[in-house]
Amino acid sequence: MLSSSAVLDWLGCALGLLGAYALAFNMRASRYGWVAFLGANITYIALAHELGVRGLFVQQLGFMGSSMLGIYRSFIARPNQDDAYHECSWGITARLAALPMSSLEGAPADLALLVRQARTLHPEMARAARDREQLPASGCAAPGAPCEPIAS
Repeated sequence: MLSSSAVLDWLGCALGLLGAYALAFNMRASRYGWVAFLGANITYIALAHELGVRGLFVQQLGFMGSSMLGIYRSFIARPNQDDAYHECSWGITARLAALPMSSLEGAPADLALLVRQARTLHPEMARAARDREQLPASGCAAPGAPCEPIAS
């Protein structure tokens, strides 16, 4: 059976790693990484107190402050206007990147350039658009192959 120190050590380790990866993914749910960090801080504070390790205790108190600030900014504080504009702009460029290039035939050159730039910013969206363009239509043997006539 593990000692209480070992349990605290491994729990703090797991929560810290969970928090780090949650924040690294940089998606909407990433904000829960701050909660995991707070759990790791509390766990390591308890461990440092149990073992009498003052440096670790003080360090985790400092980290707990940054975790609480992250929780406040992620869950409580209203986002500033620049963040809202950035998220909106990012969404617009993602939708532009998802446009099939075939839909731009005859479009103004400036619009086609914007779509190409958006595809550079959002390669996953561009890849999905290319994949959709290459899908065979219902009844077709392969992309570009003539389709069987639809029976009426």
